[in-house]
Amino acid sequence: MDKIRRYFPSGDEYVTEDALKNLRNYKYRAVDKSFLTKYLYRHYWEWAVTLFPRWMAPNLITLTGLSFEVFDVLLVLLIMPDLEGPGPSWLYFAFGIGMWLYSTFDNVDGKQARRTGTSSPLGELFDHGCDALNCTIAGIVEASAFGCGISWQTITIIFFTTMTFFFSTWEEYHTGVLYLGYINGPTEILTFAVLACFASGIWGPGIWHVPASQGLPLIGSLFPATWELMDAMLAVTFVAMLFGHCMVCCWNVYSACKEQNRSFLATLPQITQYVAFSASCYIWLRNSTTILTNNHLVLFLITAGTAFGRIVSKIILAHLTEMPFPSYTVQMVPLAVGAAFSWLGLFTPRTELAFLVVSAMFVVVAYLHWALVVIERFCEFLGINCLSIRPPASGQSTPNRQSSGFLSPNSVSLVTAPLSPTSAPKSPGKPTDLWISPTKSKQKSKGTSEGNLQDALVNMKKAQKLAKKDPAVAATVLWKVSRDIARYPKQKSNLESALSTTQRCLYDMADLPELRGDKESGSLWSARLLLKTILECDLAVARLLWLDNKQQAARNYMDALARYLGIEPKIFDKLKACNLESKDRMAQEVIAGLPRKFSKQEDILQALNALEEAASAQLAAQDSERGLVLYLLRHAFAQKKQPEVAYQTIASLISMLQKMGLGYMANACAVLIIKYHMDEPDAHMQIAHAVVNSIEDADLVQARHLLEKYNSQFTEPWSQFIDMFVSKLVIADVEWMCNCAYTEWSHIYQDRDVYKLIDTAIAKQLGDFCIQEVL
Repeated sequence: MDKIRRYFPSGDEYVTEDALKNLRNYKYRAVDKSFLTKYLYRHYWEWAVTLFPRWMAPNLITLTGLSFEVFDVLLVLLIMPDLEGPGPSWLYFAFGIGMWLYSTFDNVDGKQARRTGTSSPLGELFDHGCDALNCTIAGIVEASAFGCGISWQTITIIFFTTMTFFFSTWEEYHTGVLYLGYINGPTEILTFAVLACFASGIWGPGIWHVPASQGLPLIGSLFPATWELMDAMLAVTFVAMLFGHCMVCCWNVYSACKEQNRSFLATLPQITQYVAFSASCYIWLRNSTTILTNNHLVLFLITAGTAFGRIVSKIILAHLTEMPFPSYTVQMVPLAVGAAFSWLGLFTPRTELAFLVVSAMFVVVAYLHWALVVIERFCEFLGINCLSIRPPASGQSTPNRQSSGFLSPNSVSLVTAPLSPTSAPKSPGKPTDLWISPTKSKQKSKGTSEGNLQDALVNMKKAQKLAKKDPAVAATVLWKVSRDIARYPKQKSNLESALSTTQRCLYDMADLPELRGDKESGSLWSARLLLKTILECDLAVARLLWLDNKQQAARNYMDALARYLGIEPKIFDKLKACNLESKDRMAQEVIAGLPRKFSKQEDILQALNALEEAASAQLAAQDSERGLVLYLLRHAFAQKKQPEVAYQTIASLISMLQKMGLGYMANACAVLIIKYHMDEPDAHMQIAHAVVNSIEDADLVQARHLLEKYNSQFTEPWSQFIDMFVSKLVIADVEWMCNCAYTEWSHIYQDRDVYKLIDTAIAKQLGDFCIQEVL
């Protein structure tokens, strides 16, 4: 056995120990925009996962799903080896059912992982690895359902499935997010494929081979007269794939590179790996002496598909372990050699078939060795099994999440069983405590002491040990501990450690695009509360990066989180608010130093017009910073020389910024109205709109800033908007708004019976049981 192993690479050559350590930093991020998923399949998958026993490992579900597609390929080889048919009707229905079951199992495995608390990076590697292999397997089945036969139509279908998957994987490597658009392969395209199989079972595969003008009466004339309906469908699919998927992937990678100050052009050579793969397959097939003529296409596709699975799986592995992008795989060698030999005419039908068989054996064996070794190393490092769930250590119980739901961050001490809603202790402090700068946080909160700090640190260590076995309890304790430790400026390293572990636990517990509450079971985790906690935890981590002068890292972190959540808040640009107030102060100082020659009315108007033209030109040229500075200079100049124009300047600036899509800058400019122009008739309305726009843009920092600036000058907010403010802000930031209700604006809120409004909003968003604890 040792002699055989000498011919295979070692585990360190596949993935090093240092690379495995990076698994601790990994978090799964995905965005699914599909309407079918949102309104239909999500509910079906949530029901389907309940059919699986809890002892069944998620990876076993994935593998079982893939086996349905493998079974379909075996049916093709036994009953319809020419891929054309027509076969018996039940065969096409078997194809459709196999695809549907694969899709169901592929989407349920992640839910099973969260249901059993067994989420891990191995799950993504195993899941995406099976998906990569299925690109070819499902392509063979679908080509058979369409009756494409041993033809270039079949090869084109495989090309489409592999190309889209490669670009998605390449995109995820650079962006850190698996992005599925409004129309995507795993949902809409697969649904169409299943329906097409059923259609072939009812009417026969010949329906796809009628003339395009007959199959597509409205647009059939756009295609050549000799084209079949299948040819037209492939042409339309190619255009949609190129512009609707591949170009979108390139744009997302370009955006990620721009945000991270990396060269987008440096990523383009990575695509040549797929170009070499597809070019080798094309050259070999085009010059083959036996593959197409003697019906060996399935064997070739299995060989090429396994090589493709290795190419893509290596990219996924590099993404998980933060290794460099892989540029080569040994499974490409048989394809390249076969392409060269066929192009040079060195093959005879017999030698080519022998080479193809040997290539298939080599590729499959090499792939299996790589997969088994990598899986083994992942399991050893993570302390898990691949196809089974390890029982908890003796003496360690696990909360029954099926009956109790997830746990609230403020609901338990260090215990291993969930508490009832009425027993949850009150919140130890606002989440915004974690945003306090260590240089300014000199005082300790009430009720905290050095003894409490030591208790918090002890609980932190205990909870961190529970992180893998019971993420719900660990996250609950660690989030409470984090908020306690944040009150001590010298405990920054412990705070980072607690937050890091909390993040991992929270992401293990939640599938963000599909969160939903579970009030009937008395869950202390509602969907929004869990999402709110995850967002607050990540904001706290980003804040620590910011305070360490790692601004770019913080921006990258928040942008990645924004893509994961499906929003684009650009948190830190909004936090700085374009340095608006400092720019305004500088503008006032500049204008104060102007010579006295600007005393004639015509000189003043000329200067105002020149500043307005220059500012508008800069904004039109998309130079928002310079345009903003020039508008501020015009505003300061008008205040000094022609006050009636000053307010009009700010109003024009806000309007232009909104038209440019720079809403956060427009909202920030409302601060100047509060500072200088509250005597204008519509000033209150302008501030109200800015606050509402900030809330709707998820810019709570700006909304708070405007409200607090306004409240510092006026004892009573405008009545016509107070209900809207409370109903919107209480949803997004319950504790801050409730704090306002008890302090700064308590007399106004009591007069307007806003307590009832707050109670209603909280009950709607977080569940009735939260009201007593939050208020």
